[in-house]
Amino acid sequence: MRSQKTMMDSMRNAGAPYALAADQFDKLMEFHSGQYNAALEYMDKMSAEYQRLLAQSKT
Repeated sequence: MRSQKTMMDSMRNAGAPYALAADQFDKLMEFHSGQYNAALEYMDKMSAEYQRLLAQSKT
């Protein structure tokens, strides 16, 4: 992803279609990053819940 971002950023100065594509790519990467972080948070939450349930079932 980093190499694609570098390529898009280098093409940004070429004008209209490339600048727009670079902006859209940045927005896509921001969205992807947010979704990835949300998935990690959810997995952490579910892991903690599973650990709690395991501990509860042992008592």
